[in-house]
Amino acid sequence: MPKFDHQQRLVELAAGVYVEDDTLRVVQAIREYDPHLRVKFLDPDRGGELGDPPYKIFELCPDGHERLVFGVWSLDDRVLERLYAADTQRHDILARLDRVNSKVRQDDARRFREEQLGEAREQLIAVLRTPKDTYRIPTPGGMAVFSATEPVKVVTKAGTVVPNDSQ
Repeated sequence: MPKFDHQQRLVELAAGVYVEDDTLRVVQAIREYDPHLRVKFLDPDRGGELGDPPYKIFELCPDGHERLVFGVWSLDDRVLERLYAADTQRHDILARLDRVNSKVRQDDARRFREEQLGEAREQLIAVLRTPKDTYRIPTPGGMAVFSATEPVKVVTKAGTVVPNDSQ
């Protein structure tokens, strides 16, 4: 049983090797999520490459071999999120991606509408503040013409279009 220090909330795994108690909580959560997953701590003094992360998650496969899932530098809730996101047996990743992509498209469309409204607001303020009798605003199809004495017109390359106010 690992030695527990209540003052520092650290657990001694080996002589001189301590981890936070939250690390053990994450290990327990991984075991509860999938009993075939194992977390291993690789003691840097016992070999290994210089850039290797100290924690590795392995899967105990039906053929008896342990296969590396991934390595991490710290065991925290991000490890659990990464496991959940990668689990194709329990979650439909494609459906999750579709939901995320749909939300991104909706956010982009909302931002675009807000930008358009902001531009339209600025143009309206400029029209109301101008001392001119006629004001022209470029539009994708041509030019919108506002006048104090005439109805609004849209001037296109093909000619002038006057909106019908009677409809």
